[in-house]
This record gives sequence, C-alpha cells and structure tokens, in this order.
Amino acid sequence: MIPVLYWFCTEKLSVSGLFIGLLKALRYQVINGRNIELRERLYRVLEGCQVEMIIFDEAQRITPSSMSEIRDIAEVLNISVVLVGTDRLNAVIQRDEQVLNRFMGHYRYPRLDAEGVREMSGQWEKHVLRMSESSNLMSKKVQSLLL
Repeated sequence: MIPVLYWFCTEKLSVSGLFIGLLKALRYQVINGRNIELRERLYRVLEGCQVEMIIFDEAQRITPSSMSEIRDIAEVLNISVVLVGTDRLNAVIQRDEQVLNRFMGHYRYPRLDAEGVREMSGQWEKHVLRMSESSNLMSKKVQSLLL
C-alpha cells in the first residue's frame, strides 16, 4: 500500500517517460512496451498499491500530452493530484482548458524551512488526506525527500 506517491518530473516529460517513471517509483519491474500497454499497466499498479494521491514535483516540466495523461489518471482512478512547480506551471496548466478546470485550485507558499515543511505536511495529513491510517508523510524519510 502506497497511499501517497511523490515523483520528481524530468525535463520535457513525455508520455512514455511519465508512465515508466511512475512505474519505477512504484518499484514495478516490467517497464517496456507501447504507451497503451504502459498506461494499462500503470493503472493496474496504481490501483493495486491503493495510491490515493500523487505529488508531481517540478510539474512545469510536463508536456501538454503528459499533462492530459495526468488529468486522466486523476479522473479515471479518482486519485488526487498535487502539482508543485515554479510560476511557469501556471502557463503549462492554462494551455489546456480541461486541465485548467481539473486543477483549478492553486496555492502560493513562500519558501519553507525544514520546520515549515514539517508543519505543512502535518496539516496536509490531518486536513487534506484524512486517511484512516498514517500516510507516513511525517516520517523522516519522506520529510527528507520534501526538503
């Protein structure tokens, strides 16, 4: 069970790069195939791992076609998506009206120090995730990834 998946986006993220990257992050071994096969495999693995939220860091690097796939993942699998990025992320989201409507809520945070990240994570776990079991968002390992 992986309720919250954090993933760092690569530059000019392609659709196959998105699928393969997420499968690797979920420690799935078979990462070859055509996009349609990779998509089906990713959906099965996300469901099997009971992923409820994916955090995409450096999301301004996502191409329009990959952003559409992320929108589909959110809609088809009912997975919450958090896009984290620079101001360029606004331009990426506004290219596609469906993506814009799907990811309408946006929040600006100042740069946080370690204590601020820990506090914000605690608030997310308590008020946003609202899971019956701990998400491990407050664990030292996850906190080190967020910094």
